[in-house]
Amino acid sequence: MPVERRQSSRVEVSWPATVTTPHGPIAGTTQNICLDGAFIRCPEVPDLDESFRLLLRPAEKHFLLATAERIWSDTFISDESIFYGMGVRFKYIPDDDREFLDTAIAAHA
Repeated sequence: MPVERRQSSRVEVSWPATVTTPHGPIAGTTQNICLDGAFIRCPEVPDLDESFRLLLRPAEKHFLLATAERIWSDTFISDESIFYGMGVRFKYIPDDDREFLDTAIAAHA
C-alpha cells in the first residue's frame, strides 16, 4: 500500500479548472481538493513549466488563482473515456483566496 503523504484530507468536488501552459490554457475539472493541493482531470496532457498558474472556479461568481506544481500524473482509462489526471501542490494562493478555499472545503466536508 502506498504511503499517504497528504497533510490534510481532501474533499470531493467538481469545480471547473483552467491550467495555464506555455501553449495556452487547458480546461479541466478539479475532482478533489484540500488546502495543500488538488487532483485535476484534463482531456489532454498539459505541457507545463515547473510552476504554473491554476484557476479554479468553486462558485459561479468567484474564482481562485494559485501557483501550483505537478507532483504526479497519469493517464486513466475508464469505460467511457481516456483522460489525463494530475496531483498538484499549491505553492502560492493569496490569503483571501486561501480563506475562501478553507470555507468552501469545510462546506463540502
